[in-house]
Amino acid sequence: MAVREITLALPADLYQEAQEAGILSSEYIEKLLRDALRTLTWEQRIREIQREIQKAGGINKTKEEIIAELRGTRKHLWDTEYSRRYTRPG
Repeated sequence: MAVREITLALPADLYQEAQEAGILSSEYIEKLLRDALRTLTWEQRIREIQREIQKAGGINKTKEEIIAELRGTRKHLWDTEYSRRYTRPG
C-alpha cells in the first residue's frame, strides 16, 4: 500500500488532549477516516433511495400508516421467529 505523508494542524488544546488520550497516531487517524468514509457512503445511499422513492411518487402512506405497518411487521417477526425462544412455557 502506497503511503502519503501529510501535515495536520490542530488547536493546541486538542493536540494535547489527543496526545494524552493516546489517539494521536497515524493508525487511529486512519481508522477515523475510514469510518467517516463508510458513514458518508451510507448517507449517500440513503439519499439515493429517498430520491428514488420520490421519483416513484412516494410511499403514498401517512406517517401513522407506516408506523402501524412497521409494528405489524415487528409483531409478525416476534411471533414467528423469537417468541418461542424467549417466552417461558406455562
